[in-house]
Amino acid sequence: STRSSASTDPAACCAARSAGWIRGSTWGEVAVDVLRAIGTRSALRALGRIADRWATWAIGRRAAEALGAIARRRGLTQAQLADRILPDAGLPPSGQRILDFGPRQFTARLTPALELQVVDAAGAVRKGLPRRAKADVPERVAAARGALKEVEAALRGARPAVIAHLERALAAGGRWAPPDFRAFVLDHPLLARAAPSLVWGRYADGALVAAGLLDGAGTLRGLDGEPAAAAPDAGWGLV
Repeated sequence: STRSSASTDPAACCAARSAGWIRGSTWGEVAVDVLRAIGTRSALRALGRIADRWATWAIGRRAAEALGAIARRRGLTQAQLADRILPDAGLPPSGQRILDFGPRQFTARLTPALELQVVDAAGAVRKGLPRRAKADVPERVAAARGALKEVEAALRGARPAVIAHLERALAAGGRWAPPDFRAFVLDHPLLARAAPSLVWGRYADGALVAAGLLDGAGTLRGLDGEPAAAAPDAGWGLV
């Protein structure tokens, strides 16, 4: 559960407590420094949340400075580090989670609007998980309901972070090398769902050489629906 993971993960525990320390600048700075020292992915994600939420506060600036220092130490830009720590709501690249009742299975899946949708084995959309039937396995039903609640809670935090990430990339003219585009956009459960609704471009030597929409396979297609021609090593970016 969220409570148990927070109690066993030092970064999650520190991040949870930091919310109550924000107004106390000394304790808030201690929380940032502890997260920086822990240095795990969950710790860096917590620093990112602090930097975004309290961007105009001293603690937000301190968190941003910590992320900048960590990026430099790892030989990355801040945008590249942000790619690597972007929240994924605990979902695999498919953006789906199987919820097993025993004889019945349901799937929680992300929509292009980054909303969570529950569908049954026939593909019919449901408002949520159904009541337990006599043939269902009680332990599995309880586990499935718990898993769905965890994903829903994680998604509430991940969704605004992903939207802000895309907005920053657009404003800064961010670019992804082809391997990074595959790893951190097409294989990211939230970004992959949002990407087809955005206009993307291929860039070579800083110049836009092709633009269009992504299809389900991650191929860039022009307005005519045909694959857009571009050098295979051309970078990717939002248009």
